[in-house]
Amino acid sequence: MAENRLETRILLRYATYSQWMNSSLILQMGETAVAAFPGPNEGDPPRAVGIKIGDGTHYFDELPWIQALAADVYSWAKEPTKPTYQATEIGGLAEYIAAHAGGGGGGSTGSGAYQIVWDAASSKYILQQWNEQAEEWQSTASEIDFSGVLNRLDTIERWANGAKNNLGNIYDPLTSIVYEEVLNYVNRLDVTDTAVEHQFVTQVS
Repeated sequence: MAENRLETRILLRYATYSQWMNSSLILQMGETAVAAFPGPNEGDPPRAVGIKIGDGTHYFDELPWIQALAADVYSWAKEPTKPTYQATEIGGLAEYIAAHAGGGGGGSTGSGAYQIVWDAASSKYILQQWNEQAEEWQSTASEIDFSGVLNRLDTIERWANGAKNNLGNIYDPLTSIVYEEVLNYVNRLDVTDTAVEHQFVTQVS
């Protein structure tokens, strides 16, 4: 039997996604429709191209996109909704909490309650965590040292008191103004937080 070879090019139905979505054409059984998703700017190449195959009955927007069934993933990964996990299913969770929350994992007695207190002896604000077993607040390694600030205030006070002898009372209010303003801002750090279920503190600043 004689064999005839035709040199030809076959073009599939090609339009933009919006054009296809507004089309009333019903694709024939096995007919291919190519939908181009335009780029952000006019003249850009398509950012993606999708293909649908007609069934002779449904419109373009009713047909599924060409796809392949995944055979190399677990069945739960193919479910339409995201799976949920229990804390016991997450490896290393207790160790992570213990390392990043100042306790709370591996039998820790800490809780989610923290407070910031002023230690007058050391001139420091110290972060404390409530110990449920001991039923007391215990200091952590986090602290703000204001000893240097207070030393500078003392220097300002001595200077102000010495200056008023020569300049009258112009500098007399300086000590109280600076000191009160600094403490006003510092005292805003003096707060107490309560434990929140399923939450833990990772940083206090």
